[in-house]
Amino acid sequence: MRSAQSGSAMLLPTSRMPEGIKGGYSMNQFLITDAADKLSALETVDYLRHRAERANLKDFDRLLALVPDSEPVPGDELPPESKRRTRRHS
Repeated sequence: MRSAQSGSAMLLPTSRMPEGIKGGYSMNQFLITDAADKLSALETVDYLRHRAERANLKDFDRLLALVPDSEPVPGDELPPESKRRTRRHS
């Protein structure tokens, strides 16, 4: 016996959808896309964390010392309110 709703997609009311994605998406499409996006973000963080564990900071510091200390190219400056954040301690 087949359920009355098994063949139909549940539509997400457009009034409840975030701005910019209104356009006839089904609840399934919305949730699957959101879950895939979240999974991708988590895998990226995991990948970067593993790469950081393999880093050789002595080589990094040696290579960074080769870069000349100069003013940034016009248009490439940091905004004045930005603060330098780092986890490394020299």
